[in-house]
Amino acid sequence: MLLPMLLLVPMLLVMVIISKSTSSNSPRKNEDEKNVPNAASPSLGFESFRDFFTTLNHPDSPQILLNKARQMKSSPVLSVPLPFGNQKFFLINEYNAARKVLEDPKSAKFVETMKFFIDTTGGENIITANGHRWKHVRKSTMAAFSTQNVKIMTESIDVILDRWVRETLEPAVSSGKGIDILEEMTRVTAYVIAEVAFDYKLTEEERIAFLNNLRISWNEFAVNSTNSFMRTVPYLRWLCPGMFQAKRSSKGLYQQCETMLNSYRSKVAKNPSLRQPHKLIDMMMNDSEYENEIERVRDMIAYVIAGFDTTANTLSFALFELGRHPEEQRKLRSALQKFETEEEAKACPELKHVIREILRLRPAISLGSVKLLGNDIKIGVKGDDEKNKTQNIILPKGSGAITCFFTIQRDAKVFEDPDAFIPSRWDDPSDDMNKSVLTFSLGKRNCQGQALAYAEITEILLKLCRDYEINIVDEGKATNAVLYRPVGTILSFTKA
Repeated sequence: MLLPMLLLVPMLLVMVIISKSTSSNSPRKNEDEKNVPNAASPSLGFESFRDFFTTLNHPDSPQILLNKARQMKSSPVLSVPLPFGNQKFFLINEYNAARKVLEDPKSAKFVETMKFFIDTTGGENIITANGHRWKHVRKSTMAAFSTQNVKIMTESIDVILDRWVRETLEPAVSSGKGIDILEEMTRVTAYVIAEVAFDYKLTEEERIAFLNNLRISWNEFAVNSTNSFMRTVPYLRWLCPGMFQAKRSSKGLYQQCETMLNSYRSKVAKNPSLRQPHKLIDMMMNDSEYENEIERVRDMIAYVIAGFDTTANTLSFALFELGRHPEEQRKLRSALQKFETEEEAKACPELKHVIREILRLRPAISLGSVKLLGNDIKIGVKGDDEKNKTQNIILPKGSGAITCFFTIQRDAKVFEDPDAFIPSRWDDPSDDMNKSVLTFSLGKRNCQGQALAYAEITEILLKLCRDYEINIVDEGKATNAVLYRPVGTILSFTKA
């Protein structure tokens, strides 16, 4: 699920080369397509590429792009100004167009936009790689997040959550103190992914070290990547202040995951009965198609990051929105308290609607996915007059496309009052509404761990919203820095 919009300069240079080599191979249009007039995609509204590039690295970038898209409301596709050549780059802000891009079998991850994540793990990993390097891992670990295995995982989630409630939440309730909800949800989800996926009980010291190393890596490799020209140039970038610290932090992430792998391998070697074949780490350890141990550990880093950070952000936003909307909170609590068992409560419609709404409104990967198009993709749009009822926008093979989830999921043509938190809109959703929520992406590169994420969000929201009243002490600020998260949000809890 980690596809930020950074380091576009080297990416765009690659795009020009790809475009020149593939444009002559684009398939010819059939007769029906020839009869449909083509339309040019409107510009996104930035005066220059530099303006666009700066916006992508702004903490308010999701909202800025949404505002720009709404100014050009007539088109589902907007073009981005580039500083050279005839190469195309597009922002997708409508679900039908996004689905075509995401589900195109020949389109691939745009590796150059993931350079920061490659640096973080010390090399290519399952999230950034294309081809066999990605496929064999996805195949060997497919069963890790099956329905049966996720049910087993929920037992560990319950134990970890109960411990957090006992050791952290209840003392805060007793003292009347607020808690930094993102910090606390990150604590819970980090413990969960370490235990349910890697059979490892993370210590608090290890958790803090991992999180610090991750933040340093992302700040230097991603957020600060455009502070100077030197940071965009291979070799020269290592002369910039902070880059050596980021390199050390990346090494720290590697060492932690290597420790987790060695711990499991040693435990099983000493006592084979302790083997956990249903867990991700066992599947990875027994994947013989890894070229070496380094690749395996790099993938572990990627899975750990993807397994806790996005889920923590989503949970934090959900609790924040419920704190901001006491009527919605009371409605959910009343519904949950009517069920006799927790298992029954998991099917509560009001709970499902709250989760669906927060996934729509506050997608953790707000800027979505970046794809290198492997085919010409035709996007149908309504014409401006009766004579031209339908027009096509052609996204050429070799172009880049950003499927911006934040913009797509706040489309006013699909959602009434799209910027508002209204869980009841999911009581009777339209087909357009259902198809517009793309938070876990689509196609062959969709979120592998979405079943675990959904189960974790369900378990935690169920218990906290049923048993406690949530109030806002400090709203903090929604900030996009690689991921979309509520920074500085302080909530207080009282017994319901």
